[in-house]
Amino acid sequence: MDYLTRTGVKVASQRVAETGKSIKIPIQESSLNEIQRIGPWLSGYDQSAEVLLRLGLSKGGRQRQYTIPTVMKPKLHNNKWYRWLTG
Repeated sequence: MDYLTRTGVKVASQRVAETGKSIKIPIQESSLNEIQRIGPWLSGYDQSAEVLLRLGLSKGGRQRQYTIPTVMKPKLHNNKWYRWLTG
């Protein structure tokens, strides 16, 4: 899976070796940190940013790429910062 900024700049990649009809992919915090660091931001106030997740999936020897647009927003809850990805 590749992590891209909204302008399509690839910031990081991670290897995913999952199989099945439904898979869970852990998100790398360091990759989100890098996207938040370089921007471009949707809001300079909270440094929310668009994040594109590009996945390569294969089935029966055929490979397809999908790009999932998401928005990363920082949230403060009980004096701890979290990042929410929605998309």
